[in-house]
Amino acid sequence: MALSYTTLASPTERILEGAIDLFVAGFIKLILGVALSILGLHTIGAVVAIFYLLFRDSLPFLQHQSIGKKILNLKAVTTSGKPLDYLAGIKRNFIFLPLFLDVFDIDFLTIGNGITVLLLFVEIYFLFQKESLRLGDKFAETIVKDLK
Repeated sequence: MALSYTTLASPTERILEGAIDLFVAGFIKLILGVALSILGLHTIGAVVAIFYLLFRDSLPFLQHQSIGKKILNLKAVTTSGKPLDYLAGIKRNFIFLPLFLDVFDIDFLTIGNGITVLLLFVEIYFLFQKESLRLGDKFAETIVKDLK
């Protein structure tokens, strides 16, 4: 299926949906962290939040759209137009893997967070290049369509 560039989401839309998804992940971490801290399981919130960031575009119960993409009416698909499976989801969101380094650390800015922030800036740089594809898109062979 040949997709024209007019169906691709703009870099600004993609940054906004990414910010929404980071907020959702933070909310998950906060709510589960507080709720499970009673049982001494406060790190479960962080793990679930990271899993959301890694697999957010490939979750069947969200119709293969992250919450940010649902709000902005965007969808990540393979270059052939198919919904993402779990492997493609983790490939395109690999930049969040370093966050696992910090799950049990309480410092604000730690190695995993620092690596992820650096990778986010690299991804944003690539979004504003001619192809408007993040490294994750290239690695997983995906695009983000504007469904409007």
